[in-house]
Amino acid sequence: MKKCIINNLFRYKQHLPNYVFGYCIFAFTLLALFLLVPYDAYASVSAEVTITSISPSPVTAGNRITINYKVSNTGNESHSFGVGCEIRYGSSVKKDLGGQTTSSISARSNRSGSFSYTIPSSWSAGTYTARVAVWTGTPGSSTHLDYYDRSF
Repeated sequence: MKKCIINNLFRYKQHLPNYVFGYCIFAFTLLALFLLVPYDAYASVSAEVTITSISPSPVTAGNRITINYKVSNTGNESHSFGVGCEIRYGSSVKKDLGGQTTSSISARSNRSGSFSYTIPSSWSAGTYTARVAVWTGTPGSSTHLDYYDRSF
């Protein structure tokens, strides 16, 4: 029995340098990949948008409304975002108010803006929804990140 255990230990010791060499190659390969991947690969572009206010309140047909919003850069690099706004009635879009591009927003910072529109006197009374959305670039033709609805 003793001889069997000693023989197994001896076989293990013979192969130990191969295992150590294999693990060293693996560790150096991971280190090289980490050092060679550019920093930009770890950058993330993300944002959230909120409607801070709609004025005047209450909104009546024929009046000009202002929809104020805030974009928060939740990513880890400075970025300019595209922002779009529309007015909805039920599930249909009544008016697309167009798009804007923010100036560069530092990571974890905010930027405010607004859209204005005169409500046509032909619109019936009811509950409308303002929707503001944020994209990675040009509104409607880049990656959509977030939107926020507010009824008026």
